[in-house]
Amino acid sequence: MPKEVVKGRFQHKKLQQKVKEMQTLLPLISNLLNPAMQGRHWIKILKLAGKQIDVTSPSTTFKDIINLKLHNFENEVNEIVDIA
Repeated sequence: MPKEVVKGRFQHKKLQQKVKEMQTLLPLISNLLNPAMQGRHWIKILKLAGKQIDVTSPSTTFKDIINLKLHNFENEVNEIVDIA
């Protein structure tokens, strides 16, 4: 099989994976906008993600939230938001 075909298939699968992640992540991010979310809830979410960001900072970006990889913790994040 030509290298171009193999490379194209790999890129296609990689793109499919990114789309799937975003399909999970976007509703999660929407849920995080719940006005009941407080600092203690964010602390739990950041602990799940194993990362630290200042979610109250105006310099926090959409990319920072994406980099938390919350799609890996969909159920747990939704539970935290539901409790809020």
